[in-house]
Amino acid sequence: MRKGLKILVGIMILGAVALVSFKGTPAYAQDDQRSVTIQTLKGNVEIKKPDGDWVKAQEGIILHEQDEIRTQADGYAKLMIDDGKTGDLEVSKYTRMRINTLLGKEDGPEKTTLLDVAIGRVMIHVQKLQGHSKFEVTTPTATMGVRGTAFEVIVSEKDGKIKEK
Repeated sequence: MRKGLKILVGIMILGAVALVSFKGTPAYAQDDQRSVTIQTLKGNVEIKKPDGDWVKAQEGIILHEQDEIRTQADGYAKLMIDDGKTGDLEVSKYTRMRINTLLGKEDGPEKTTLLDVAIGRVMIHVQKLQGHSKFEVTTPTATMGVRGTAFEVIVSEKDGKIKEK
């Protein structure tokens, strides 16, 4: 009986180690992981990882969930979501936004994209979504979901507004 128990405990430990090893793999190590790439920069633009400090942004940097971007008086950034397959963002001066959620696979049929715009102005071009995909932008006062369109989000210090073009 003890020998059988030892074998069972050993199998459980191996299973736990395998699970921890699998779960411990960073999401960004996957080839089909969704991302937002900084394509173009002008002026003072900074990015922040969830547990990091604000650092100067550079063209080609890849952003993931919970990463933030902010622009100063002379700042502008063009971001590509999934290499443009999902859409692109034009982040204007005095803007601060976070990539809240990027679920699904880059080439997959269903994706969830959630962005938070705290302040500033962002022009967003979204490609036509498939299936149950969703693309939402949240501001301090509103949430807007789209399925394929171009629209501009403007959040001022006094109030938040969304304009669709």
